[in-house]
Amino acid sequence: MDPREAMPPAPRANTSPIQGNTPDIADTAGLHSGTTPAGTPHGVPPSPGPVPNTRWVPIERLSSDRHDFSQAVGAIARRGRIRIHYARHSVRLHLSTESKVASRRVALAGRAMRRAGVWPGRFAQSHPFPAFAIAVAILLGLPLFTFLATPERSAAARLTVGIGAQGTQMSADKAATGSAPAWTNLVIQPSIEESNPGEIGSGILILKAPSGFEFDTGSPAIALTVSQVAGALAATCDTAANGTGTKADVTNLTSSTILITITRASTGTSKCLLTFSNIRVRPLTTTAPFSGSITKSSTGYSNSAVIAGIVDGVTSFGDLTTTPGAFENSASGTRSLSTSTLSLNKTQLAVGGSVSASLYLKDAYGNTITTSPGALGAVNFGVKSASPLAADCATATTVSTAITGTGAQGFTATITFASAGSVYVYACITPPTGSVGFFVKTAQATVNTPPTVTTVEITRVLADGSTTTGTSIGVSATQRTRTVTVKGSNFQANATAAFDGMGLTVASVTRTDASTLTISLVIAANASAGSRSLTVTNADGGTVSFANAVTLTSPPSGASLSQTVYGSGSSGAVLNLTATNILPGVRVRIDPNPGDITFTTQWNSSTQVTLTMAIASTARTTAERRTIYLDNRDESGEVAALTQLQIAAPPTVTVVGITPNNLGRGAGTNP
Repeated sequence: MDPREAMPPAPRANTSPIQGNTPDIADTAGLHSGTTPAGTPHGVPPSPGPVPNTRWVPIERLSSDRHDFSQAVGAIARRGRIRIHYARHSVRLHLSTESKVASRRVALAGRAMRRAGVWPGRFAQSHPFPAFAIAVAILLGLPLFTFLATPERSAAARLTVGIGAQGTQMSADKAATGSAPAWTNLVIQPSIEESNPGEIGSGILILKAPSGFEFDTGSPAIALTVSQVAGALAATCDTAANGTGTKADVTNLTSSTILITITRASTGTSKCLLTFSNIRVRPLTTTAPFSGSITKSSTGYSNSAVIAGIVDGVTSFGDLTTTPGAFENSASGTRSLSTSTLSLNKTQLAVGGSVSASLYLKDAYGNTITTSPGALGAVNFGVKSASPLAADCATATTVSTAITGTGAQGFTATITFASAGSVYVYACITPPTGSVGFFVKTAQATVNTPPTVTTVEITRVLADGSTTTGTSIGVSATQRTRTVTVKGSNFQANATAAFDGMGLTVASVTRTDASTLTISLVIAANASAGSRSLTVTNADGGTVSFANAVTLTSPPSGASLSQTVYGSGSSGAVLNLTATNILPGVRVRIDPNPGDITFTTQWNSSTQVTLTMAIASTARTTAERRTIYLDNRDESGEVAALTQLQIAAPPTVTVVGITPNNLGRGAGTNP
């Protein structure tokens, strides 16, 4: 098989991802202007290397004529879609007929390759030109023929417009409904420059104003200039009927559209530039910030002009933005004072709390001013229990600081309240040239009395399933959840609670009413013993702390008896138990005790409790030794005394005799 036939096909025309000038591709601009491309000797590209999307193809002769490359060039052009860019330099030389023929054949081959698409750059290096051609190139320092390989480029016209920060901005005051309607020239008048001939197609080109804006249809009229692209080969690019360049005219203008009729697209080597002038716009409403973009439209026209790289309704021909109007701060113009707003960071707070008051400046239409208005004057804040009047500006003494970097202009101040009640916060602006304070705005706040706590009780669940309440709960080897009831006043919805120290976690807080909170409390396993303080915080920031709200306790320990032996049948027998951590309400249990010992318990202190016992005469026969247990009834558990109670037999009395054993009636006894 002919190796040329096995060449892989080239990509379809106009599918290359490369757009515009690419540093990795040899510059072809010099070829059109007759100068040597930068960075290449005599305009010949360097050795192939990593040039994106470029295929280098060696050229060989197919005919017997050693100067005839036309067949090879044509074959490569047909198979590889190869384009040849070349520049001829006008040099008058006395060349032989053979040289002229060879030159002509190469030129013809070059045109064939140029029509095909992309072309190779090894032509001048892979095959020798006639000796005289090489000599002439060296002597003149210029190439006789320059062949440069470049990938096919996607056609895209170059659009110069004002977008983003370079777009056209207009004050709301200049809107059609503003205080000073006026037209604004586009900061950058749009222009369309062809990179290749024909990129600006013929037909109808419509520029459409974005919603909320309009074009000026008055004088001076919108104009369109068609000129030749700098550096392009000579062409007639104007509005005349002759020439090979683009012919375009503004043919219709409304407040919403600019209609341009393009009756001729550029051809051949012509590349043209369309430049608009005198396009003026204004907002229709005073809403700000508000923005939109001038775009190309084809609505209503079947012969819409196609411009390479420009998408209808998407590509911007100029961004437009309406900005807030001026801040009015004078005796003759005070509309901004009525539209500006005063806000508080909170409207509910407790006595002793503070609020941040902020005055945000607005224009006459209620738009937030985002740039410094300058020469604002003095801004002060005041507080009053009744609705303030303009005269109250004389007592507005809280000095403000400027708000910056927030996308809004204004002033802020911190105000602290020492007493409860409903209050008004107001702001006043005094113009720099006047002494009268203009009343601006007010905001209302309620200052509440902080909460109070009077009692705290925790519900304890005992081993027998019964419950008790108190201020303490015993430590345990397992985690528990218990209910804590807090009594007090001024509790608000969404109040929170917390215990200090480790081992107690508040799972939830439920407000029953302004005087009762119910806390679900999680007690960690083996939490350390000791007292914990409770802090309640209202939604408005009011807070109260209650010391020793809950105490975690250990069970009694080291219990001992004041007396260990008691006789059966004893009544009113007193037993003192001594231990540590004995709590009021402690429960004492004697085991076994089938009911033959009854007693009462008196708590004396955290270290002593007294039992007063009645012991049945049969107690000794039931059990001689009994164990006494102490239980604080706080989930800390029951503990036994270190010594046991012993029940002894009562003393026995035996009558041996009576002397005298006979006595007469009425007889007495000897003393």
